[in-house]
Amino acid sequence: MIKGILTSAFLLSALGFTVNSVAQEGSPNVKFKPIEVAGSPNVKFKPIEVAGSPNVKFKPIEVAGSPNVKFKPIEVAGSPNVKFKPVEVAGSPNVKFKPIEVAGSPNVKFKPIEVAGSPNVKFKSIEIAGSPNVKFKSVVAA
Repeated sequence: MIKGILTSAFLLSALGFTVNSVAQEGSPNVKFKPIEVAGSPNVKFKPIEVAGSPNVKFKPIEVAGSPNVKFKPIEVAGSPNVKFKPVEVAGSPNVKFKPIEVAGSPNVKFKPIEVAGSPNVKFKSIEIAGSPNVKFKSVVAA
């Protein structure tokens, strides 16, 4: 009975190693970068990158909960050669926001969306498109 338990434990660990090694490989030529998270100002963050296709470049994601913290962009893509622009979110006044852009097809340009819950925050336009080469006019709220 003990041999059976040891054999099944060995088989499960070997299966887990195989699944993990296959999951980490994913696709050829995909580079991953580190993740860093902190809750204090003046902390530098390094990028997070996730890819499902080869030769897709991603930019970093950074999140912080204090004012005067610089944010870097988040980018997600499902197909190669699609460029995205950054997302930034903060909950304090006097924080600069950068645009959010999401696309499902290449060569679609989006303009920024900015949201804040404090006074003295500037808002910029929001534009959404589902097909290439379509221009939208801006909506501004303050």
